[in-house]
Amino acid sequence: MYLNLNEPANFELTTIGGWRYAIGGSKGIILYRGQDKYYAYDRHTPLNSAENCAIVSVDSTSFFAVDSCSGSRFFLADGSVVDGVATMPLVQYETSVISDVLRVTN
Repeated sequence: MYLNLNEPANFELTTIGGWRYAIGGSKGIILYRGQDKYYAYDRHTPLNSAENCAIVSVDSTSFFAVDSCSGSRFFLADGSVVDGVATMPLVQYETSVISDVLRVTN
């Protein structure tokens, strides 16, 4: 996946802590702008992944992703489990930026 960071649809990714959802992965992707890099996480939860509600969403603080089935929370700056019953971090994709274009690969 390639995203031009100068396009209005990607405006949220121009500031640290900004995020947006994108099409891709198993149930979508969360793109997050960290301090020094971009992160891309699969929205498919690593816990109870066969259930219909097995999706993570960014919470109102924009610092965490929450598993809608178990309530487990994941830190968006690295995908790690913050609290809840989950034991595995979010599935993370590789990211790179060349000339204002964000590339996401697995």
